[in-house]
Amino acid sequence: RAGLRPETPGAERQYFEERARAEVGWNTWLSEDMLTHALLPHGLAVALSFNAAGLPPLAMLGKDGPKCNRVDFPATHGLHDTRGQYTEISSLDFDGASYRVESAAVGGQDLYILVTLLSGEPTASRAD
Repeated sequence: RAGLRPETPGAERQYFEERARAEVGWNTWLSEDMLTHALLPHGLAVALSFNAAGLPPLAMLGKDGPKCNRVDFPATHGLHDTRGQYTEISSLDFDGASYRVESAAVGGQDLYILVTLLSGEPTASRAD
């Protein structure tokens, strides 16, 4: 019955081995969610969310995990190192203000995230 075991073709096996070597450390691995940083292969994730009174949060945790609504909350991607050592959202508009979100991964285990107010003042923080 040894002949009935499925064999993985060499090219497919090589693909998965190279992918496993490449997908390590901090990075924004979820292409549909530009605010979640994941540590692979451990499966730990840090999901950033922008919230304001009376508005839905920018990143919503739903049954399928965190999502970023790009229609309601436009953002411009900036620099992004393929290994995740540096990522940038150069402009993210939310609640009347514009932000830059940068991340840096040092040594594959340490993650630093910097959110900078570029312009405007969040509407929710203004006194009426």
